[in-house]
Amino acid sequence: MNALKRLSRDVRVRHSISWSILVLVLLGMVLGIGRATEKIDYIWQWQRMPRYLYFHKQIDITATDPGTVSAIRDDGKDRVVVLRTFDGKDETYRVPAGEVEVYEGDNLDSGDVIGSYKKWVPGILLIGLWLTLKMSFISVILAVFIGLITGLARISSSPAPKWLAIGYIELIRGTPLLVQIYIFYFFIGQ
Repeated sequence: MNALKRLSRDVRVRHSISWSILVLVLLGMVLGIGRATEKIDYIWQWQRMPRYLYFHKQIDITATDPGTVSAIRDDGKDRVVVLRTFDGKDETYRVPAGEVEVYEGDNLDSGDVIGSYKKWVPGILLIGLWLTLKMSFISVILAVFIGLITGLARISSSPAPKWLAIGYIELIRGTPLLVQIYIFYFFIGQ
């Protein structure tokens, strides 16, 4: 019984020493990273971060054909600009709750800004996250399909699909992923 108590106490001591070492290592890492950040004098500009997630983008409405502004009228919250082209056709442009930057009688060329408004759009980080999730989902579906077909062919009693599956498995598993990426990007992608 005495040996059991001593063994239990030794385990507790080793356990507490392990936790103490872990806490000291983590504390040392935090202090080291903080000290290194101060040493290189890098200024983190966190105020710029939200624009990479979600931001208020200005959308410009431009004329597609050259012409003269024949009318500007209100339509609820929107303003409608009527542009009479030099061909005699009327083109209408709707500026939703924004700024109309032309007046009646102005001559416009194609590409001139008629009006603008602001709209909330996702930033590049959210676009990249969505693209990554979409590609991951498609990759999982494709991998399950290819794996199922290859697995069924591998256990097939017919020699042709079995040998094709074995060849595919040896080829894909026998080459490193980076080599496969280079092959697909540089040779097949051209």
